[in-house]
Amino acid sequence: MLLKALSEKALTAALAGLLIAMGIITFGNARLFDWLYFAILAFVILLSRKNINIAGIVLILILGKFADETGWHLLVDNLPSRLFVYLSLLITLAIIKEEEYRKPVALLFLLALGSEIYWYVSGYGGPEIYWHLIEINILILVRHYLFVRVFFTSRLFPGLSKSLELDVEVHDVMTVFMFIHALTVLEYLVRHLFGLDIKLVWSFNAVIFHVLKVYLVYVILHGSAQLSLANKLNA
Repeated sequence: MLLKALSEKALTAALAGLLIAMGIITFGNARLFDWLYFAILAFVILLSRKNINIAGIVLILILGKFADETGWHLLVDNLPSRLFVYLSLLITLAIIKEEEYRKPVALLFLLALGSEIYWYVSGYGGPEIYWHLIEINILILVRHYLFVRVFFTSRLFPGLSKSLELDVEVHDVMTVFMFIHALTVLEYLVRHLFGLDIKLVWSFNAVIFHVLKVYLVYVILHGSAQLSLANKLNA
């Protein structure tokens, strides 16, 4: 027990130090961070190649990041892109009825859509809030598939699938991401509809998202390494 406790503390300290350094080095360089992010996810799969549960969590995150990158490269500031974003979010909200924040997101959807229509009709060059909505959509899907992961993997790998604390931790980080995106949209609406110069979330947006991304990497690495360490000590 003592060895396990000391090993876990050493692991936590080492990962925290490495990721703080990573966060500082990659701040302002999204491309470098993305490469490191994918490399770390690949490392986690390699480290936990015999653990279908961790592999499932990482696969969901990879697919979510792939959707994010695809949207970044394909969506542009035009009407078809906006229609796609709003329609896809509407479909997601209609299908995933168990989403715990379904009603608040639906309200945000209506506010954003109404604002977009108003800006379009009035000829006002509104902000690109659609990007935050596609991010919210992706986050809802990631959270949903984390929630149902055990069900799907148990059908493919009977007897091996189980819920992990890592599922909950990653799910919670995704929720915080979603909350920040929602606040950003609301702040944009207040600023561009009512003329109030509020930039609290906007001013710290880059820092907040970067810290959350680094923390997500920490959660993944720490959770997977902790399980691997526990298995070796118990062997």
